[in-house]
Amino acid sequence: AETFVIVNGIFEIFMASLLAFGMYTRPVAGLLFLHMFAIIADVGLSPIGIRDIGLMFALLSVTLFGQDEYSLKRDVAVVK
Repeated sequence: AETFVIVNGIFEIFMASLLAFGMYTRPVAGLLFLHMFAIIADVGLSPIGIRDIGLMFALLSVTLFGQDEYSLKRDVAVVK
């Protein structure tokens, strides 16, 4: 169980870093959306679960809309 928590933390840090740098924005946000869905299914509707629902829908928004002008690495077509 301890190894799983450490591997999960490394996964989340790596994926969050990719999001912060704007690399593979949509696929990473989609994976993290599914990851948050699994966490919510495990935690339930506790205060932590409700917070995670908000994060999950934020990730869904990024999955659907992708990069914007604030992404560190963005396509030229995104800049307005």
